[in-house]
Amino acid sequence: MDIYGTAVGMLGTNCYLLTSGGEAAIIDPGASASRIVKFAEGICKDAITVKYILLTHGHFDHIGALAGIKARYPEAKVMIHSADADRLVHPERYDKFFPRVEPLESGADVLLGDGDRLPLGGETVEVIHTPGHTPGGVVYKADGILVTGDTLFHGDAGRTDLPGGDRAELLRSLARLRDLPGDYRVYPGHEEGTTLSEERLYNIDMRSCI
Repeated sequence: MDIYGTAVGMLGTNCYLLTSGGEAAIIDPGASASRIVKFAEGICKDAITVKYILLTHGHFDHIGALAGIKARYPEAKVMIHSADADRLVHPERYDKFFPRVEPLESGADVLLGDGDRLPLGGETVEVIHTPGHTPGGVVYKADGILVTGDTLFHGDAGRTDLPGGDRAELLRSLARLRDLPGDYRVYPGHEEGTTLSEERLYNIDMRSCI
């Protein structure tokens, strides 16, 4: 499984393209739909089908280009955890002090739950529910890869002072990631990537988990 990333929008949100066996998933189309399409199609060409549009959570900077990406790839299934699903249809209820984004009036195609497994090109993407930054935050785990959204960063973790944030929940989520067996490459929602082994050693938030 291969992963490619590009930063978009005013907060430099990392949008990822996960590919395997002729299929792809776009993860967190935060802004600039045309740029994301150009990025994805520069990698995919005509040989790869965009099967999923996966969201790590429902904040504006991770869903800002969702409507445009869904319009470009109407067969791709939009997926988000059930606890954040309403944010796609009514983003104005949750991000009142942030830029407005176009709602996805049709809502998600699939509501995710912890442990769901998504087939992609003969491989599997697993959903890990990681509440704390938002109630419906998730991490996508696949073939040595963790796409962590705003749950885990290089040397940091997601903020919990926005509506729906919960510090205790976030620490439990970080502990769950910490306790995964083996090592993973970590692809966060902002800034540079890291590895799970490095975060176990040096991330203060992860080290403070029970």
